[in-house]
Amino acid sequence: MNASIKIAILVLAAGCSQSGLADDAVSSESIVDDINAKGGSVYISQPPELDYITNGPAASDESHHAHGRLVGYRIQVFSDNNIRTAKAGAEYRKRSVEQALPGTRAYIVFDSPYWRVKFGDYRTYGEADEALQLLLQQYPSFASDAKIVKERINSARRSQ
Repeated sequence: MNASIKIAILVLAAGCSQSGLADDAVSSESIVDDINAKGGSVYISQPPELDYITNGPAASDESHHAHGRLVGYRIQVFSDNNIRTAKAGAEYRKRSVEQALPGTRAYIVFDSPYWRVKFGDYRTYGEADEALQLLLQQYPSFASDAKIVKERINSARRSQ
């Protein structure tokens, strides 16, 4: 290896070490932890069966609470697989929910071939049902698609 290349590599390594880049790369347990620590967020959606396989029996326990996520309830207000209209329909329902229930977080989920809209982060079925009734007062036409579903929720952002 050429001496000038060796010097360039040493200078680059020293620069990374002084700027803290090398320390960050070594000290981070995972890229997800690093992103979360810097104010970002990562959402991983996977079937419950994979939780059991990757993390063992404790991960599928109802009371399991890790990284701000726990088992709770959301309200699904849209599910469609029409290639031409489903995405636009999902966006409309999401806007409608956020307008009807200010401060409530709505999620568009594409799980091929279905577009779905779910909202809320409710710890109990009763809280979810209360929010569903409020939504149906303003949008009675959503009743045919609306249902309460059990899933992982964000504990830090609980909807009212």
